[in-house]
Amino acid sequence: MQKLRLFVVLEQLGPVRSFQWDPQQPRLAICSGGSKVYLWSPAGCVSVQVPGEGDFQVLSLCWPVTGDSLALLSKDHFCLCFLETEDGADALGQLDDHT
Repeated sequence: MQKLRLFVVLEQLGPVRSFQWDPQQPRLAICSGGSKVYLWSPAGCVSVQVPGEGDFQVLSLCWPVTGDSLALLSKDHFCLCFLETEDGADALGQLDDHT
């Protein structure tokens, strides 16, 4: 039986609203109700500003089975983001938002 051990500690200034593991690779997406999404992988952690007009407060997030995009939900809108691939094909960006 394998033993678990602490690998990293992530500290947020505010409460975490939602987090979810990428279904395809060791990557964790975290939101805390602000306009940024935090992505952690063993290579490091980045914060990504949600593109678009106004103050999009990310309250929840969800990976599809493919792990190539990320759905971000606010109180009244959603944003579908596509993640940059190893060959640099798609950058994280807003596809559409709806009321």
